[in-house]
Amino acid sequence: AALLLELAKHWPRGRFVGLELDGEVASKGHANIMASGSGDRVKLELGDATAMSMPDASVDVVLSDLPFGRQHGTVEGNAELYPRLLKEAARVLRPDGRAVLLTGEESSHLLSAGARLAGFAIVAEIPLKFGGAGDDHDCILFCLGRGGSTTEEAFDLVQG
Repeated sequence: AALLLELAKHWPRGRFVGLELDGEVASKGHANIMASGSGDRVKLELGDATAMSMPDASVDVVLSDLPFGRQHGTVEGNAELYPRLLKEAARVLRPDGRAVLLTGEESSHLLSAGARLAGFAIVAEIPLKFGGAGDDHDCILFCLGRGGSTTEEAFDLVQG
């Protein structure tokens, strides 16, 4: 819920829906949302991102910190998970929808291949250090677009 709450601060007119597989984590996240006073715009549902309850073409942006295959899941498991998740993201996104997905370097080739199969253009692959106390894990942030959202401008990216 922390990411949803942070995003809600920056986009005060937006509505944010998160999915969490773990019931205990979802319950704690829901409590944090209620305590923040943002419950009218931010929801955290118990659910699976490979089978979202949202209607077709109803979402502007999909954002996820995916299982890297380090603490949660495995790289081998991601070979099955990522294509299913990307297919579902393509279903719920509007025609000009965007996806911003974070994964570990070791699973990045799986995300890249799955994105292309699901009909996404890879607008950017941004290497960064993330995770752990020292933010020392090699990760890749993927910016994926469709339709009119296949340019760096659609993501407000700055080269440098």
